[in-house]
Amino acid sequence: MRYLLFLLLCTTMLLLSSCSPHTDVTVTWKDGTAKCSLQKGDRTFLFEVDKHANVVLECCLPPTEKPVIRLRGKAKGTFTYKAEHPSTIIVDGLNLSGRSGKTTFSIKNTQPTTLILRNENKLHDGSQACDTVSAKDCLRSKGHLTIMGDGELQLKATHTGSKGMKCKGNFRMLSGTLKVSTTGSYLREILVEREARFLQNVDAPKPDFPPFPGDGSPMPPPPPMPRPDDSLFDVFGPDDFQSDSSGWFIPSMVERDYKGTCKGVKIMGTAWIEGGELKVSTSSPGAEGFEAKKGINISGGKIRIEAYDDGISSNGQIIVTGGDIRVKSTHNDAIDSNYGKAGAYVQHGGRVEVISEAGPPEESLDTDWTPIVHDGGELIANPELQKEPNFGKRP
Repeated sequence: MRYLLFLLLCTTMLLLSSCSPHTDVTVTWKDGTAKCSLQKGDRTFLFEVDKHANVVLECCLPPTEKPVIRLRGKAKGTFTYKAEHPSTIIVDGLNLSGRSGKTTFSIKNTQPTTLILRNENKLHDGSQACDTVSAKDCLRSKGHLTIMGDGELQLKATHTGSKGMKCKGNFRMLSGTLKVSTTGSYLREILVEREARFLQNVDAPKPDFPPFPGDGSPMPPPPPMPRPDDSLFDVFGPDDFQSDSSGWFIPSMVERDYKGTCKGVKIMGTAWIEGGELKVSTSSPGAEGFEAKKGINISGGKIRIEAYDDGISSNGQIIVTGGDIRVKSTHNDAIDSNYGKAGAYVQHGGRVEVISEAGPPEESLDTDWTPIVHDGGELIANPELQKEPNFGKRP
């Protein structure tokens, strides 16, 4: 009797498993094409591949399912994943070189995606489709993205305007190694006029200046600058001064700005780095290393960033509680927080070494003159380190 019950139970389980959808699928690139593990008639995923090894995989599972996709192989081709499911993508020895006008690895998933790294993986961007549009990056994610595993992912962007990684949601790194290199140029350069004018009525009350050291005599105010004549208006901008020409004048500044820059990593949400190794390098004007618009939280891991523009940048708080961090910028700030209020930079632990080679007014740690919080860990930012030849090359 027990044997019959056991057989009945096994038969029921087999029937149930045969009726439930397959949540796993493997895509393999080889000999200039790609193949999928889906059986004929299996409609749990839609699989498309063209003659150029460009793959589109779309998940058609019920919303409650959590698919697992495995990717491996080498080709000059691209991968696009479309889903509305919490998904796991395992890359295991994947090497893709993108096609012109296409993102090499595009995750069009509205739900969170976990990218698990196994062995060594490489993604190289494709060239521009035309001169007026940037190349399409190495890796893009529409939703939240988490990276983990015991392997390595290398993102190499070499074309105009191409980024190593762009994530429209939040980003979390738990383990594994992520190496990002961007060497392409910006798409275009524009000149931006920055307002830097100041006019003071000389009849207004003078502030109390501190005395000179020693003799106690008052410090005189700086001499007024003369009002420019009409021949300088094309440089200094339109006339918006009072009829009284006496006062102080500071001309407006014209700065270069860049569109379609080759950033290393661009996160539109918040970034959490809790472990693993992150290495980023950029080499063209305007190219930031690691940017997260809404904030950056670092609690662990090894971070090495060397950027042409800002090394680490955020409009939100930058909070460090752990990790080994070294950041260098050759032409801007090493760490730049645009939070605009107290707590722009907070450090409770870890080791942070920051260097800017640009000179004033750029800084190693820029918080727009707002107070920082530093009550734990090491924070090193001094000019002597700027000439260190082996920065970023130490173990």
